[in-house]
Amino acid sequence: MKKYLILLLILLLAGTYIINNSRNTVRLAGTHLSFETADIEGNPVSSEELFSRHAITMLNIWATWCGPCVSELPELTKVNEELAKMDGAVVGLLNDGPGQTNVEAGRQILAENNIRYLNILSTEAIDAVLKPQAYPMTIFVNREGIIIGETLLGTTFQDKIVAYYTEAAARALK
Repeated sequence: MKKYLILLLILLLAGTYIINNSRNTVRLAGTHLSFETADIEGNPVSSEELFSRHAITMLNIWATWCGPCVSELPELTKVNEELAKMDGAVVGLLNDGPGQTNVEAGRQILAENNIRYLNILSTEAIDAVLKPQAYPMTIFVNREGIIIGETLLGTTFQDKIVAYYTEAAARALK
C-alpha cells in the first residue's frame, strides 16, 4: 500500500511539473496583434491604443469556467504593480467562447476579487491569431503590438505567481 501511495505522489508531482513547465507549441513571438474589441463594461478598445500605452503588456487569457484562471486573478493585481515598474501592465482577456455568454459572470468574478486592471473581451479574430491551447494562457506584447517572449500555458504554484509572470516579462523585454 505504501508503495502505491509513493508512486501516486511521484506521478502527481511529475504531472504538476509538466503542466507548470509546458511551453506553447505554436510560435507566437513576432506576430503582430491587431484588433478592435470592447472591455468587460462594453467600452470600445483598439489594440493600437491599448498596447501603445506601455513598453510591455501582459495579456492574460482566462475564462470564467477555468478554476486556475480565477484563482490567480488576485495575484495578477500584484503582477500589475510589478509590471508598472517596467512601464508595463496586465490586461485580462476574457475568452468564454462564442458569444461571450458569461460576460456578467466575468464581471462578478472580477468584482468579487477586487480586480482593477483592464479586462477585455475576446473575438473570433483574436482567437484566430492566438489559438488558445490552454487556460490561462499568457503572452507579452510590446508597444507596437508585436508579441514578444515566450507564450505561457497554465499557471504555477500560488506562492510563485508574481515571480513567474514578472520574470517572464523581464525576459521578453530583453
